[in-house]
Amino acid sequence: MLFRSTREAPMERQTTCLQYPVDALKVEADNNTSDLDNYLVEIERGKKTDVVKVSVCRNNTLQMGIYGQFTDHDSPCQKVLSLFCENCSKITAFHIQSQWFGLQHALKSYDNRDGFHQVTTFGDRFVLWVLNRIMYKYWDTEPGDIPFLSISPHDEARLIWNRGNAVGFYTMKTKGTSVHDYTSDTYALPVIDTIYVQKKYRRQGYGMKIMEDIVKVFPDMDVGFSYPVSSAMLSVQKKFLMLHPEHRDHMWEVTHTGGEGYQQNIWFKLRNIERKRQLESLSISAKAQL
Repeated sequence: MLFRSTREAPMERQTTCLQYPVDALKVEADNNTSDLDNYLVEIERGKKTDVVKVSVCRNNTLQMGIYGQFTDHDSPCQKVLSLFCENCSKITAFHIQSQWFGLQHALKSYDNRDGFHQVTTFGDRFVLWVLNRIMYKYWDTEPGDIPFLSISPHDEARLIWNRGNAVGFYTMKTKGTSVHDYTSDTYALPVIDTIYVQKKYRRQGYGMKIMEDIVKVFPDMDVGFSYPVSSAMLSVQKKFLMLHPEHRDHMWEVTHTGGEGYQQNIWFKLRNIERKRQLESLSISAKAQL
C-alpha cells in the first residue's frame, strides 16, 4: 500500500505524476525539500499527520543522508525524511516530493524495468541507498554479518530489477580511481566492491546472473573482488568458473589497489580449498582405520 499523508496534493495531481521515487528523481534537485521545513515545524508543534495507521511525529522521523559519510551536509536535496517503527526501530517509509512511500514501493519502478541497469540518476542512487542502508542493514542482516558501508557517489553501481522490483545491486571501483582521498594510490583493475541480493530473492540464480553481467561489463579484462570474498560468493564463483574456464585467469580476490602483491587468483584459491578438504577427508579416513 502506498503511504499517503493528509497534507498531500489532490489525487488528480498525483495520478499525472510518476508513481515511484526511482522514476521521479532524475537529479538531486528533484528531491524538492522546500516544504520539508514547514512539515517538520508542524511535527515539532505536535501536529501529527496520519500515514495509513501510523502517526508521524518527531519521535519516529529521521532525516537521513543518501551518501552517509560522503554526504554534502550543505545540500538538503541529499537527505530524505524517513519514518521508523517505534517498536522495532526499523525504517518503514520515506517522504519524497510531498508523498510518503512505503519501503516496498520505494523499491519499485513505474516502467516495470527488468535485468541490470547502470546507476545514473538520483532516483537510482535513492534505490541503491534503500537496498544498502535500509533493506540489508535493518531487514536482511544475519548475526555475524559484516555491515556494508555507505556507497561513495564516485563508485559505479548496477541495480538488478525483476519486473519493476529492485532485487539487489553490485558496486564497482573503477580502474585508475583513487583508493582513498588521502593517498595517490589508484586501483590497478576494476574491483567489485559490494554485492547484495535481497533475502527473498536468494537461491533463484541471481548470483550467476551477476557473474555473467560482470564479464559482459568487463569483457576480456582482469576483475578484482574485494577481500574477503564470502563463502556464499565463492560457491557462486566456483560454479561460474567451472562452466566458463576461459575466465579463470581473470578473476582475483584483492586488497588495497589490487595490483601485484595485493591479489590472489580466485580459481587458484578455490583449488587450494578443495585440496585442503580432500586432505582432511583422507586424514579422517586414515584415523578411522587405525
